[in-house]
Amino acid sequence: MTDHIEDLISAYIDYELTEEERKLVEEHLEQCLECSALRNDLLAIQNQIFTSLRPIEAPVSLEDKVITELKMKVSTSRTRLRKWFLVPILTVLVLFVIVAIFSNSILFNLSSILVKFGFNMIYAIGNVLGAEPLMVLSMAVIALVIIITSGLSIKHLLKSKVIQGDSI
Repeated sequence: MTDHIEDLISAYIDYELTEEERKLVEEHLEQCLECSALRNDLLAIQNQIFTSLRPIEAPVSLEDKVITELKMKVSTSRTRLRKWFLVPILTVLVLFVIVAIFSNSILFNLSSILVKFGFNMIYAIGNVLGAEPLMVLSMAVIALVIIITSGLSIKHLLKSKVIQGDSI
């Protein structure tokens, strides 16, 4: 027989053929000595591999270690994500200013008014800082208290979302 089935013998050994293909291969193996010898060689190689390699048992704690490592990776990636939170906001702001400058529109006038307002606020704050140090100190303390309580409440909300399994 001239049509050999070398490419199907490995799949035959590994039980990867359909029932029809399997019957065709078995019929061919009964008639073809070359393909039958190839099958026997492949079975011998497979047997050598299985007998020479001993099974390796994973440590009992491996699953817990993998899960712990994955949780650590997820938490560090969330931390990195939080660090980069301002990048999109600043990018949009810069693009807004660039478009406003080149378009010479109402947006540009509005942005220039906001810039002037910001400079005036800095000037006013400087005057207040120089005039009433006690008032400035009390305002700074109140601002710090508000910032800290806001941060803690946001942290608590984020933790409660993570515990419930919701995505952030």
